[in-house]
Amino acid sequence: MGYAVKDVDFGRGTRWPSVSCALYRDGRRVARFNDAGNGGRGVFSDWSSPEEQAAFADFMKRQPYLQENQFVWEEEMVMAELLEEWEIQIEAKTKTLFKIPGHEYKEGYWASMSSPYSAEQRASIIERFGDGCQFRAEIPSVLVE
Repeated sequence: MGYAVKDVDFGRGTRWPSVSCALYRDGRRVARFNDAGNGGRGVFSDWSSPEEQAAFADFMKRQPYLQENQFVWEEEMVMAELLEEWEIQIEAKTKTLFKIPGHEYKEGYWASMSSPYSAEQRASIIERFGDGCQFRAEIPSVLVE
């Protein structure tokens, strides 16, 4: 199961959106994360235990970019990835986002159907547009457990 975020609240920061959320590990709340969106670092608080804080630090060290690109994952980068995964899950509850083969899309843009992502919806889109369709709900995590 691994790490996930819940209770996500976005606000207005001076440089970018602020975010506040709870960090969960294997279904249990382990910390809070707040980024004021003012250009400073995000802050973790309310760790459930020092062991959980150490486990998260170890989790960050296992990420593939650390070895491949020779830089250290910062906490904000990991949280950005977890927030992206949360956003994909939320979107899939109300709509299906996909890309049709052969079409060009601006970065971050997807075609949309206003029904939840499901196996039936996926099959219908593939039948209509072809096998090469990509679905946002199927994007794998870049994070390594």
